[in-house]
Amino acid sequence: MGADSSLSPAGGGNVKEKYRILRTMAVVYKVMAWVSLIFGLIASITFLIQFSLISQQLGTAMPAIAGFSVFLVLLVYTLLAFGTFYAVAELINLLFDIEHQSRATKDRVTEMRPAA
Repeated sequence: MGADSSLSPAGGGNVKEKYRILRTMAVVYKVMAWVSLIFGLIASITFLIQFSLISQQLGTAMPAIAGFSVFLVLLVYTLLAFGTFYAVAELINLLFDIEHQSRATKDRVTEMRPAA
């Protein structure tokens, strides 16, 4: 018996069927990570440009400084959001890998035992 991810888990049913929602959530979290990164970068750059234009129209540097501050805060938030969403997706995948390797190890140990 090989290490197959379709073996029946303790709760019954196919492993891929049993954890289907977790697999879906891993994909959703990865998509959310990339969407948050793209929109966050666009928002950060937009704020920087808009505050720079306001600064030029008013002839003072204060809006540009505020715009740069907002840019930095949004950039940090964007990177943290991306990292968090992506890490959650990878953690779910890690749990699947642990489950798969546990089954493979159990199968190998079972095969190594002498038949009684």
